[in-house]
Parts: sequence; structure tokens; C-alpha cells
Amino acid sequence: MPHPVRIFMMILVGATIAWYLYAHGHEFRLLLEFNPAYIPILLIVPFATTFLNALIMRRLIQEFNVKPSLNECYALTAANALGNYLPFPQAGTVARGVYLKKAHGLTYNDFTASIVVTFIQFLTIAGLLGLGATSALVITGQIIPKSGIWIIFGGLTAAALFLTPSAWSLPIVNKFKRFGTALDLLRAHHVTIYVAVIQVLFIFVSTTGLFFAFQSLDQSDVTFATALMITLFFLASGIINVTPGNIGVAEAATALVAFLLKKDPTIAITAYTLHRIVAALFIFTLGPICTAWLTRKSLPNNNLPIDPILQETANDNHA
Repeated sequence: MPHPVRIFMMILVGATIAWYLYAHGHEFRLLLEFNPAYIPILLIVPFATTFLNALIMRRLIQEFNVKPSLNECYALTAANALGNYLPFPQAGTVARGVYLKKAHGLTYNDFTASIVVTFIQFLTIAGLLGLGATSALVITGQIIPKSGIWIIFGGLTAAALFLTPSAWSLPIVNKFKRFGTALDLLRAHHVTIYVAVIQVLFIFVSTTGLFFAFQSLDQSDVTFATALMITLFFLASGIINVTPGNIGVAEAATALVAFLLKKDPTIAITAYTLHRIVAALFIFTLGPICTAWLTRKSLPNNNLPIDPILQETANDNHA
């Protein structure tokens, strides 16, 4: 996305958030009903999702002859999550690529190809789970959603077409060098299956966090299936990524799916906000510690202080 357009979108999203808080701020009094007994389970969720992401990253880059420890992958995943709150698009992901290049020699092409493959696979899984959850709600008579939800989840499922050889010649796919080669390599060693299983676990752990966020606000009528569909929406909204930490965009996605499910959008946003705050507290506590540890770990052999990583991130995004 061009830089001026991104700035405009950030301003637009910020203005929308400000307007919504002004118009509906009184409705967030629901947060006053938060039950602190749920804090332990809500804190376990970001710890677990970070661990699952670390497993995915470690298994992926092992196929490119990079052998980091699980501790290093966990620290790098936490630092990645922290970096994504910087005012650069995907700053944490870019910094992770720079680190792996400097510390382990992983090429940017291989790194980018692996990221694209797993992201497309994630969208496909999200679409399939969304269609399944929607069908379950309809079959059990719990809810009759608006037709738009079928279209959106169907569109996410269609992302699977990008994983077929016929799509590799498309400009949007061909832009990422070694995409086809990386996909073939990952498939040959059944890595895509391993990653898919972990991605499903990641989605269900994230859903558990949101589900208990609803429960902590005394919203016992929200089912796990409903929480699952909301989770799928805000996770998939990362494809837009115009604001630091996807702030505003994820909330808009949450409100949209609540509307399509004929639920109160404000309650959904409030529960998601609680879910995000807990995750952010975890990442902003652990992220700096992990970043410092990675910096010290790399300094003796690679002369890799954190400032050049952030500088290269900024340069890549202003290029």
C-alpha cells in the first residue's frame, strides 16, 4: 500500500475510533463488570499463542537449513509481536526477517515465501472453520446469520486457489520470489500439514481467550462457536494491516461479524478490547525482555544490536 494512502487510512481509522468512543463510550461500562477470577486464563492465552507461533516459525525455517533453538524462536516471536505495534507496516515481521538473515543466514526471499505460504494457508483454514461454525449454528437452530457471513468465509476459503500451481504465474503471487519453490519444499516434507495443525490449535486457543473474555463480562449467552467466528474475523483482518497492531481494523472486523451474527457489536468490541488489553500487557512486558536477550545473544558473533534492525525496518518501509 503506498505510503500516503497508508497515512490516510490510519487517520481515517483513528477518526472512526474517536467518533465511536465519543458516541458509544458510555456503553463500555460493561468493563466495570469484569470478573478478575478470569485473569489467569486470559494471561495463559497469549503465552500459549506465542508458543504455537514459535513452533510454526521454527519448523518452517528448519526446511531452509536454519536450526534455531525453541527458546530463541519463542523470544523472536514475542519480539515480532511487540514490533508490530510500531508505526511501520509489519515492522515486527520485517525485523524478524532481518534478525534471521543476520544471525542465521536465512535469505529474505526464503523468509518472505514461507510467510506468504503460511498466511494463505491460514486464511483458507479460517474460511473452512468459519463455514463449519456457521453451519453448526444454523443446523442447531441457534442463529440465522446474515448472508454476508457466508460470502466472507467463502472468500477466505477461496484463498486456497493461491496454493495451486496455476496461480503461481499471477502477478500478485509471482511478486514473491521462490513462492512455488518454497511451497513444493514445505509440501514434500509434510511441513504444511504440521503447520496447519498448529494453526488450528492457535485459532482455538485464541477463541478460548475471547470466549472467557465474554464470560468474564457476564455474557454467558455467547457460545464458543460465536466466539470462534469473531476470532476468525479479527485474525483474518490482519491482511489489511494499515495501523500499528491492527488497532481499529480488528475492532471493526469484530463489530462487523457481530452484526452479521445479529449480536450486539458494542458487547463484542468490549470483550475483544479486554482480550486485546490482556494480550498487549503480556507482549509489552515480555517483548522488551526478549528483544534485549536476542540482542545480547547476537552481539558476540553477529554485531546485531537492535537499533540497526529497527533502522532497516524503517528503511524497508520508506523505500
